[in-house]
Amino acid sequence: MVSRFILLSLSLLLLFSCGKEQTRPTSPNPGGGNPTSRAGTKIIQDEFEGLPLVLVGSNSDNFMLAFERQLADGTVLDFEPMIQAYPSLFKDNEGNQWDIFGRAVAGPRKGQQLVQVHSYIGFWFAFGTMYPGVELYDGAAYSGDFQQNGPESGWTIPTNHVISSLGIDGIPAVDEPVFEAFSSRDAINNGYFVADDEIVVGIQMDGEIHLYPTSILNWHEIVNDQIGNTHFCMSFCPLTATSIAWDRDMDDGVTTFGISGLLYNSNVMPYDRKTNSFWSQMREDCVRGPLIGQQMARYPCVETTWSTWKKILSSPLVLTQDTGFGKKYDINPYESYINDNSYLSYPVEYDDPRVPRKERVLGVIVNGKAKAYRFKDFE
Repeated sequence: MVSRFILLSLSLLLLFSCGKEQTRPTSPNPGGGNPTSRAGTKIIQDEFEGLPLVLVGSNSDNFMLAFERQLADGTVLDFEPMIQAYPSLFKDNEGNQWDIFGRAVAGPRKGQQLVQVHSYIGFWFAFGTMYPGVELYDGAAYSGDFQQNGPESGWTIPTNHVISSLGIDGIPAVDEPVFEAFSSRDAINNGYFVADDEIVVGIQMDGEIHLYPTSILNWHEIVNDQIGNTHFCMSFCPLTATSIAWDRDMDDGVTTFGISGLLYNSNVMPYDRKTNSFWSQMREDCVRGPLIGQQMARYPCVETTWSTWKKILSSPLVLTQDTGFGKKYDINPYESYINDNSYLSYPVEYDDPRVPRKERVLGVIVNGKAKAYRFKDFE
């Protein structure tokens, strides 16, 4: 049976219903590193599960990315960083320059695309509990002893850490997102609702880029969006600080996703409205319902601060506060949760002590295993 933590649920409800001191949502210190470290990127060439990787990151500009080093034609490139050369972030031994989406913007391979490895940024505790024994780049080896309970009937996961919180659609998804083209000239005159240090998630399809401020995602967690003919869902979990984009096209048509009100290991569990199946965001599979066991097709997205996006893009399309719900987007309902490293709203199956719980790390997922990189690795 799914556990119910009534007092915790009421506390979360109060966060959404009660007023509090006005404050802009901001990003936490990216990994505990020095926020004044020099501008520019750092390159890590690594291998995980036999896959040659290039990791590109900047502690000062608050991003970490992972791409495959081997191209479709079999060429394995060697990369090096570029300093203050936006939109180019890094270059290779052939003279190509690559941007934040892994697209060649100059050089003999201009227009080609690196394959972004399955990866995303989130709190360390989330990767530690979802992928017990996660490998840590240039860090302490795993020394724990964890035995996960088996799944219960009708589920693909153990339900002892599936928690009921706010109920179906207790947090409303954005089904009709409105975007606007940002203009720095207009922002100077009128100000802008996104703070420079706010984390903003970006996705690129068919040459079009959509940006999603976490000040909005905090209140909705799901945006059912479309670029061209591609229907997708941008999902965000404030409790684990993870952003993942999913395909919404199913065998019998396009669906939309909503918030089920369930959490697994403190991570959001969306449901699709066509089949009422329940999905795990970080596992990216259906854990209960008619589609049980199916994996969700995903799209790569990039997470960094608004100030960095403005350096990279001239006129980005940004999700506006015109959601139809009138939430207080200048208030971060999770501010105290984010700033208290020791506090978890809900219990998790395994608590890996090697890294502070709420340090933001990049988790690379290959063959069902994870490897984590820290912002301090890119100082």
